[in-house]
Amino acid sequence: MKKNSIQKNSGFTLIETIIYVAIFGMVIVGLAEFALSLNSYRMRTQVMLEVSDQGASLVRTITQSVRNGTAINSPVVGNSAGVLSIATASSSTNPTTFSASGEVLYMVEGTSSAVALTNNKVKVSNLVFSNTSRPATHGTVLVRFTLSNTASTTRAEEQYSVNFYGTATIR
Repeated sequence: MKKNSIQKNSGFTLIETIIYVAIFGMVIVGLAEFALSLNSYRMRTQVMLEVSDQGASLVRTITQSVRNGTAINSPVVGNSAGVLSIATASSSTNPTTFSASGEVLYMVEGTSSAVALTNNKVKVSNLVFSNTSRPATHGTVLVRFTLSNTASTTRAEEQYSVNFYGTATIR
């Protein structure tokens, strides 16, 4: 007895191969786009966190120094300036001064050296201290500044800037 054997070619046809390659290519392109989006989001989030964290820290440092001070040396009542000088009870920290030089915010306590309050990832601009005190009251200071990241690129995810405000009254 003879068997009819039908020989079947195994493998893919040219059309099947082209379809599989096209589907595989679309999946790869989609995954690459997703990875690039995640990286862009991560960079944007890092920039935002750095600016926000440093800005909040600066406001907290300045307002705490004002609250612990004994008087506001400058700016005088009703005026605004780019430098804040606070008299303190301790001779080692008297006066405490805040000012910007270039794009860095510095603090000087007494006769010690200036200490940078910002790092090289952010830059300070539009720094204004306003003495909003009223007669026969403890001194009150309003601080305003803009903090931006120092990225030198034009990529949107690396550009971020925030205006910060804070007010403090001497205790």
